[in-house]
Amino acid sequence: VKNRTSDRSTYNLGSHVMQYGNKSMRVERLYLYQGYDPANANATDNALPQQQHLAPMEVVNQRDADLVFLWQK
Repeated sequence: VKNRTSDRSTYNLGSHVMQYGNKSMRVERLYLYQGYDPANANATDNALPQQQHLAPMEVVNQRDADLVFLWQK
């Protein structure tokens, strides 16, 4: 990415790439950031009919992502 955004390392026509933190992948669960822990949540079947559930690989509008998460939990 840095090579593609810099014009021969001069940054005249591109922008520099910033890195914050480290690049290692940590084992953190997504639910920690979404406020849902399946270990201590009352996870029950939602009220949506089965045919309205999204397929696992279906595209979701970003504005609806939080709602889809809540529908599926």
